Amino acid sequence: MYQKGNAGQVRPDFYSPKMVIDAKYKDCQERIKREDRFQIISYLHYLNAEKAGIVYPSIKNTEYKSEGILKGMGGEIFKQSIKIPQNIDDYGKFVEEMKESETDFLESVGKFKLD
Repeated sequence: MYQKGNAGQVRPDFYSPKMVIDAKYKDCQERIKREDRFQIISYLHYLNAEKAGIVYPSIKNTEYKSEGILKGMGGEIFKQSIKIPQNIDDYGKFVEEMKESETDFLESVGKFKLD
């Protein structure tokens, strides 16, 4: 992370040359919390990406939402929910619905060129 010294590595959960995504295991529907925002902005600039965002669980539909373009060095900040099936008694049905959520998530993220 630093040019000299004993610094740790920067490791977001998912990244490509153009996009960085960090997984959060908390509700982020209202807005991205301050410390999470600072973290993804750091990833964005350190990895020289064009977009950085978070993915978080939701009981609603999978949805992409741009938070805006940063001033200064630029880059878009976004959040992406992924629907987690609720109140399902059958494990097979849960797996089936989760696969659908994952497909929706990948299609949403795939709208953006990742390389």
